[in-house]
Amino acid sequence: MKIIMKENGIKRERMLYLCIAGVGSSIALAEKYQTAFFKILKKRYKEFSLKNTPAKITLVYKGLPNKYAFDTFLRLTYSSLLLKHNGFFLHASGVISRGKGYIFTGISGAGKTTVAEASRKCGVVLSDEIVAVRKVGKSWKLYGTPFMGLMKGGGTNKSAGSPKLLFLKQARENALKPIATERAWAKLLRNVILFKPEKKIAGLSYDFISSVEKNILEFKKTGFWRVLWRIK
Repeated sequence: MKIIMKENGIKRERMLYLCIAGVGSSIALAEKYQTAFFKILKKRYKEFSLKNTPAKITLVYKGLPNKYAFDTFLRLTYSSLLLKHNGFFLHASGVISRGKGYIFTGISGAGKTTVAEASRKCGVVLSDEIVAVRKVGKSWKLYGTPFMGLMKGGGTNKSAGSPKLLFLKQARENALKPIATERAWAKLLRNVILFKPEKKIAGLSYDFISSVEKNILEFKKTGFWRVLWRIK
């Protein structure tokens, strides 16, 4: 977490610098909330700070009644910022295992946190709630975020190229099933996190679903990584 004191006329202002999915921004906190919030933010968001890098966008938020309000503010802010940088948030868990990125998505109750919990010994869990994807050059990358669901702690600030996309389906046995692009796109759109209508998301999400390897993962709580590691 990079914190600086900045002269703003007579008033001194504390700035919070964040970088999520390679998109940087600076946030000026209201003076009355600074002490309480920096104690929370230094711990929760420390992996996602910019170091020795100028912030690209400055945002000012004057009312921060609790840590959940600030968390919501960041989700709203970055969902908009990511679109400007060819990316978006997905309601999904993310894991990097053996150098490859895996996205596990599905509606609430599909098993995103279950998969994340079961993946602790098999790789690095990026989040069990929200991951970011961005098109960088001609390929897509998966990024961790500080937004977590039922798992404790913050997310992990790591990324992986050419992620594998898995639509979760709980079952008695572990198996991968192919899924057509059009059907996958329809399922993906249910899990894109967007707080206001944006025309750009249609083309961007279709580009993503057309570019990445995608399957339905039928899974039980154990052993599914042996199936996933077979994906080339």
